[in-house]
Amino acid sequence: MPLIVGREIRFSASHQLLNVPHGHKCAQLHGHSYRVAVELRGPIVEPLGWVYDFGALDGAMRQLVHSVLDHKHLNNIAGLENPTSEVLAGWVLARMRLAIITKDVEIHSVSVHEGDGGGWCRLEP
Repeated sequence: MPLIVGREIRFSASHQLLNVPHGHKCAQLHGHSYRVAVELRGPIVEPLGWVYDFGALDGAMRQLVHSVLDHKHLNNIAGLENPTSEVLAGWVLARMRLAIITKDVEIHSVSVHEGDGGGWCRLEP
């Protein structure tokens, strides 16, 4: 029976949305404290008793996402020239697919939250 497990990281970054209508507030340079969650789906691996090592997932997220995005201007990062939450979720998914190579474990979803209580999106590949 497959289970879903996940991990969340937080980072702060600036961005501006260049494709919004003239006068839209998000066209201005601004920043957010982001929360990004990655959920994995798979069976319990015996004899370990887990789906995926939380420490390994955290390490991959810190190396592939946090270290690249924290305290950066997102528009300057390849693939994030239009850094909406939706685009950011796809970018995170592509990077995390490089790390999650365990048999029978797949990425179930990537969620991106802008600020505490702000907007969010969830990508389910």
